[in-house]
Amino acid sequence: MNSIFAREDEVLKNAISALEDNIIETDKDKELYRNLVEEYKALLEQTKRITRISDMIGNKLNCVRRSVDKASKIDFLTNIYNRRYFNELLIKEWKSCEESKSFLSILMIDVDKFKRYNDIYGHLSGDKCLKRISEEIKNVVKESNDIVSRYGGEEFIVLIPNSDLEKAKSMAENLRKNIELLGIVHQGSEKYKIVTVSIGIASAIPNENLSPEKLINLADDALYRAKNCGRNRVSL
Repeated sequence: MNSIFAREDEVLKNAISALEDNIIETDKDKELYRNLVEEYKALLEQTKRITRISDMIGNKLNCVRRSVDKASKIDFLTNIYNRRYFNELLIKEWKSCEESKSFLSILMIDVDKFKRYNDIYGHLSGDKCLKRISEEIKNVVKESNDIVSRYGGEEFIVLIPNSDLEKAKSMAENLRKNIELLGIVHQGSEKYKIVTVSIGIASAIPNENLSPEKLINLADDALYRAKNCGRNRVSL
């Protein structure tokens, strides 16, 4: 590309020189000048084509970059954030709530007896089940700054900035009820015969004596209690 631009400069310089020196007198000079101008026009068109191609390639690269960026953040099955990106957002929201001295709440959600569901209905049905549950979680968690993520396997996590324990508990109970109301048949669930979830909640104002990992562990402990108490319930 540099050689093309160099040739453009040379052609233009020669054309201007012919005009300034007032040497365009004979038919031969006119022909020379016309040739220089035509060559310049041809080079200019070539430059335009290269620029257009460059723009097209640039646009395609930007599209690919955006796609790669999205793919690095989104869980391919459920179309919600993946665990890696959730951890990034958690750190960001943690710092924000620490500065504003606001509550930050976490819901840890686990599909009850999901291994049995896969064993009975197959993994394709299991995938469909997880998709429906993730969609229902998104339907309930509607605040723009709330964050929904697949945390691993049949486990989901919700991060709720500026939310105390009561607000988090209300959201968790709505989630539990709505997923139960989906009525997804689950013969492997002896008690309920439908797909249900257990939810653990943890809430705190971030400070230097508490870490994001500790808050997640507290939510995970609460989830463990919910499962031990019979599943399909919310625990603090």
